[in-house]
Amino acid sequence: MSLTINLSLDLDNKWTYLKTAGRSAWKEFPSYLPFVCQQIGDLLEEFRLRVTIFVVGQDLLSSSDTKAISELIGRGHDIGNHSFHHEPWLHLYDCAKIAYELDATEDLLNQIPGQHSLGFRGPGYSDSPLVHEMLAERGYRYCASQFSSFTGPLARQYYFLRTGLSGTQRQGRERLFGGMTAGMGPNRHYRLAVGKPPLWMVPVTVIPGVRTPFHFSYLQYFAEKSPLLARVYLASGLRLCEVGKVQPSLLLHPLDFLGCDDEPDLGFFPGMRSSGQVKRQRLRGFLQQLTQAGSIQSLGEMVAGLDERNYWTPSVRPGCQRPLNTPEPLDLSDSISV
Repeated sequence: MSLTINLSLDLDNKWTYLKTAGRSAWKEFPSYLPFVCQQIGDLLEEFRLRVTIFVVGQDLLSSSDTKAISELIGRGHDIGNHSFHHEPWLHLYDCAKIAYELDATEDLLNQIPGQHSLGFRGPGYSDSPLVHEMLAERGYRYCASQFSSFTGPLARQYYFLRTGLSGTQRQGRERLFGGMTAGMGPNRHYRLAVGKPPLWMVPVTVIPGVRTPFHFSYLQYFAEKSPLLARVYLASGLRLCEVGKVQPSLLLHPLDFLGCDDEPDLGFFPGMRSSGQVKRQRLRGFLQQLTQAGSIQSLGEMVAGLDERNYWTPSVRPGCQRPLNTPEPLDLSDSISV
């Protein structure tokens, strides 16, 4: 087997998980980034891997989080935009709110030394044509928000049960993890009909044919039931990608590196019944499978190879009328019930 595998990581912080789960403690912006960024950097370095890291703007208002992120990026990974407030209901926003989510984060990202691959991924795979248009206006090269799986509604209902979200709290989360029609979407990168030159869409890969997810959060969940099942599932997914000539774009999250002993407050999240040491060891096994299956590159490197444009320069934002100042922390209580 010989594949070229694209690898990225959504650097979701502790408060983002609490916010999506409707826990009021998110408003204090609790963070695990100083610890988890070290774990992420060490484990990726062990396999000499370079990935694209999608950063949430709000975390760059914290000096300790910024330091942790900067040190991680300094290991050779490239940066992407993961919105400012990390709200999975981004698709409900108007132009002004989307502009803030993109531009406020971009201004802060541009203060971090390193390579910016000019990419965006919406929180919770939140996506819309309006977001695409605004990305293209700002000189972005790709969007990585699509998740073409039929399993979104099942994953969403399971998540609602685990978190105990009430009916009103579920408002705005109706598309969390995608809908049934998402499974009909492309599983390969393609050009969106916006921008000159057009914007690329790079979906998070699902297993061809069955359209089930096989990024690492799912593997960690399966491994709690059976480590062998998780390894076979990953191997099968990679094999079907090779047969179907699909270049896998796989996704990591911080909770793939953390366990129940590291973050007991996040026990509602799937795959959080094991210790951090156990999960990191499992992850080593999964990464070993990837390196044996083929070569691994960052998502930024993958997109840079699609055409001859320069993907390593600060984005141009013609839609902005003035430079944005570093935003102050906001009280986002109302956003829970968008």
